Amino acid sequence: MSTTDQPELKMTLSLSDERLGQQVLRFLAESDGEDSEITVHNISQTPERPSLVHVDTITETQWEAAKLAVEEGYYDVPRRASLGDLAAELEISKSAVSQRLSNLERTIITSLVAETQ
Repeated sequence: MSTTDQPELKMTLSLSDERLGQQVLRFLAESDGEDSEITVHNISQTPERPSLVHVDTITETQWEAAKLAVEEGYYDVPRRASLGDLAAELEISKSAVSQRLSNLERTIITSLVAETQ
């Protein structure tokens, strides 16, 4: 089987313990070789930033509205969809869509800011 026929896994790790990160990098580097099933293509270190926004409090209806908003271009610049467009698709009022997106945005931004403090 050629390498192009093998399944590919792309992985991003975010570790708060630098020592553990070094151990993982050593393992990957030692595993990278002709006889190995592991090939390391890129290793980089990113500046410390929040790696995870906790979204466990987001409701199913908020996710539904957010997914539709992204798909329809509500967050594009310029916008390709309005609150009215989203409301019609979801069969709810414009104010209900606005409230769902606003609550979702507040949850995400609050979580993001909390991660940086």
